[in-house]
Amino acid sequence: ELTSSDKKDFIEKYYNQGALFTRIFKNKYWFWLLIKIVFDLKQKKIKLTNISAVFKSAISGHHKFRKIQ
Repeated sequence: ELTSSDKKDFIEKYYNQGALFTRIFKNKYWFWLLIKIVFDLKQKKIKLTNISAVFKSAISGHHKFRKIQ
């Protein structure tokens, strides 16, 4: 089972991924984000119950990057 520090790590990771995918793929960042989520689910790096938190974190990273630009 994931500890609170493990949860923070993947939430921060997806925050950064949201910003990175926005920088690289512009408006299609969400497509690559979904691919990343599916891949991490397959690799058992995240659980189905974490998808909402991961997605919200990535969207937050996306918005922060857009604000900075």
